[in-house]
Amino acid sequence: MKRFFAVLLSAILLFSMSACGGKKEGDNISSESSNEVTEDSKQSAIDFDTTLWDIVTRSEASQNSLYTAMRNLSDGETSLLDVYDSAKSAEETQIELSLEIAYGKSETQSYVDAVINYVINAQKVASSLKNYIDTNEMEHYSEANEYLEKAQIYAIEVVTERMAYLSEAGLSDEEISEIMGTADSSEKATDLQ
Repeated sequence: MKRFFAVLLSAILLFSMSACGGKKEGDNISSESSNEVTEDSKQSAIDFDTTLWDIVTRSEASQNSLYTAMRNLSDGETSLLDVYDSAKSAEETQIELSLEIAYGKSETQSYVDAVINYVINAQKVASSLKNYIDTNEMEHYSEANEYLEKAQIYAIEVVTERMAYLSEAGLSDEEISEIMGTADSSEKATDLQ
């Protein structure tokens, strides 16, 4: 999932940078006080993004723990009870994360909604899997698979809305690339641990 997320992020970033040209030198006609406000608003946008992106990465880590438990079960390395406990933990984590999401102003709403959808979908995966283990009813298994399939769609939505939000906040393509590259680097560092 992380590899997919990184490849997707790179593809969207490259597409965005080629589709949206940078600002022309003559377009930046403003006073110094206006630049300070712009820099303040940029920093505010970066701070808000950092908060939301942290929620996404913690949600992904929780999901990956559940997926690892499922994979270990299929390899005969763990028990069904361990998978159930992982699903329960993932469900609880996703609920906690959804409560941490700061509902923003209208200009941030699309990004916030994308993060909410991503986290809630992850919670539904865990909940459906847990219900399947409890009841052994195929309905819950089918629901879990349905939500798993939607996970990639929601991941794409989060990355797309993140980039749009940062762009609308006035960050340049280079600044956005740097922010997105920093997120990828921290994920890679986490993978190495």
